[in-house]
Amino acid sequence: MSRILKEWSPQKNDKYILYLDKELPHNKPYRNYRIGGVIYKPIPMSHTNGKCIAVQGEGNFVGKEVELVKEEQ
Repeated sequence: MSRILKEWSPQKNDKYILYLDKELPHNKPYRNYRIGGVIYKPIPMSHTNGKCIAVQGEGNFVGKEVELVKEEQ
């Protein structure tokens, strides 16, 4: 699991780029994420080096843990 260090919303909307403390596995980069008990589908991004993910949802992700999951939203 990784913890979210900071978040950024490029257009101040419901899409957030989340910066992580640890790299997520590269073998399945587009699995779903569980953040604060909620399942989010990832928004594909390039050149993230595994330490950055994007999701659509409500803000205030900082400090929460990210877990890779197989369930769908």
